[in-house]
Amino acid sequence: MRNIINRKSCLFALFFSFVLCMLVGITTFNVHSSTSITSFYIPGGQVKFAVDPAYNGVRFPTLMSESEYRANKDSITTGIILCDAENLGENGQLTHSTTGMMDIDTTDLWKESTTVDGYMEAAAFVYGIPNTTEAYLNKIAAVGYYKFDAGEPVYTNVLVRSAAEIANSAYNDRRENPDGLYVHYVEEDGNYSRFDETQLNGILSYLPNFTVTYMADGNEIDSRTVRYGQKAESLTVEDKTGYEFNSWQVNGVDYNFESGVTGNLTLTANYIEKTYVYGTGFDVTIGVPACATLCENEITEGENAGKWYKSITKTSGSDASSFTVTATEEAGLEPNTVYLVSVVVDTDGAHPAYYREATDATVKYGERFYLSAGKQNVVFYITTDENGEFTKAFNNCYWNSGTYVKFSGLTVMKAAYSKGLQIVNYTQSQAKITESIVDSGNGTAIMQLNRISGNGVTTLYINATREAGLKANTSYSVTFTIKTNGKYYHEAKPSGDWVVSYTTKDVTFTITTDANGEFSQSYNTQMTEGTYAKFTNVTVEEVVG
Repeated sequence: MRNIINRKSCLFALFFSFVLCMLVGITTFNVHSSTSITSFYIPGGQVKFAVDPAYNGVRFPTLMSESEYRANKDSITTGIILCDAENLGENGQLTHSTTGMMDIDTTDLWKESTTVDGYMEAAAFVYGIPNTTEAYLNKIAAVGYYKFDAGEPVYTNVLVRSAAEIANSAYNDRRENPDGLYVHYVEEDGNYSRFDETQLNGILSYLPNFTVTYMADGNEIDSRTVRYGQKAESLTVEDKTGYEFNSWQVNGVDYNFESGVTGNLTLTANYIEKTYVYGTGFDVTIGVPACATLCENEITEGENAGKWYKSITKTSGSDASSFTVTATEEAGLEPNTVYLVSVVVDTDGAHPAYYREATDATVKYGERFYLSAGKQNVVFYITTDENGEFTKAFNNCYWNSGTYVKFSGLTVMKAAYSKGLQIVNYTQSQAKITESIVDSGNGTAIMQLNRISGNGVTTLYINATREAGLKANTSYSVTFTIKTNGKYYHEAKPSGDWVVSYTTKDVTFTITTDANGEFSQSYNTQMTEGTYAKFTNVTVEEVVG
């Protein structure tokens, strides 16, 4: 049972069922008058607790400056009108047709305000609010008014509050400001006092609890009980394959966690597709042995900030791993076309970590990559299928225990060489020569070796795979061009020495294909630290006669 009384002890109505007071001739309560009191207003609701719980409730005061009140008190009538907010007019107005409306005369109730110095106060009191969620959340509309004798009434703005809203505000105000104005306790003699801690916690009896449910991928992953007005917690959700958690949403709109909970709430995890540094349609997937962990890492700085890369951390042992580079139709590559691909690999391996030969029936020679600490490239040739897609798998990959390997970039360019022809590099561990792909000058890619440090020898392989379409057991004349800023290359095979110093040189050799129409010609080369060598213009002609 909830009732409304003024300080004359007038008792009104049942819970949320007010007596209809028809105000004849008033369509809406507008704020206007030829004579006005500028300080008249309704500041908000207040929580009241009494010794007798039946008189616990909320209070709606009107305030007026003491000087204006004393100047006009003998010629004005005042009151407060209350009703259920659901019965307000179309624009949130109190009207003469509002049902369940109560007009409480406060003319003789004015007294000095205990909350605002220099002001007088008159109030209506809603009490006996049932201990139910429905009662706590029911919104009450309140408006104060005054009028001079038989003149038109002047109204305050309509204030709409629920018991739960007022109680939550009072609780928070008292918590944040121990001298808060709107938290009082009603003594047996009717006097007010500040809440002590026990009474302050009693406000919580006005505040219902709600359930906040967290959903991800159609499954409930958690639920929390939250008191009315408290903030829901923004839980951390793990990313899922190919997607990163973005936000919690309600009906497709991001939820504002700064707002208080006012009802049962279902929050749904919103994911967005991850953008990898590999580019649209490209991916690097990693085979993870039991002795390693796989991570996806967001880049926080630089031009790639907000993008992701993948890494593997070796926790123990020496089990082999693998990685696979793929391109789907979304990559936009041409079908049946040879591409030169470079994957950026970064490792902190204290000793040279390496990839062993790729398991690929079309690749017979080379493609071994020694990786020491720091960033370098794994470069390979690949031919797309009829859909413009490719898959390149590297197996038997070993890293030392305690090290990581990151795959943080991918470059794909159409190869300058004909289909099935390639130049690959086998680097000795004594030297650090890295591969990269660069523009050949006509929009196609070639391989470049870069001597970083050391004096070891590197071995080049000029290969023709079955894709080249060469005849079996047939002699071919092969020419390729080297451009270098280095001092020399030496020990050409099968015979002779050749030297290149700050120049471009064509290298020609004759070789016979095997039974599969393939060949591989190796050259031991040595470069000075800080130099590079580019390999271009591979041509193959059958030797006649």
